[in-house]
Amino acid sequence: MELSYKRGRVVLKFHYYKLILPPDNYLATYSKRVTGKIVGSKIVGLSGIKVKALFQWWGITGIKVSGENLVFEVGSLSAKYPSKNFDEVPNDSFVRV
Repeated sequence: MELSYKRGRVVLKFHYYKLILPPDNYLATYSKRVTGKIVGSKIVGLSGIKVKALFQWWGITGIKVSGENLVFEVGSLSAKYPSKNFDEVPNDSFVRV
């Protein structure tokens, strides 16, 4: 993974393209290039990450911190998970495609 940061804009470049997100075991995919902007304790304008839920793929548009939780935003919808669920990612969570 490579990371570049300039004026609040973040660009990540990955070698893997799929992973399983805890705790509900959602399948997520991301492009080789993920971008977003850090504003306070949020990542806004996020592009390049999708999650499969309710039998379709949704683009994650933002991630923010709310107390001890991470809130994943998909347009006007959001899902909140304890941040401790993301402290470690098991090696078998990644799938090379």
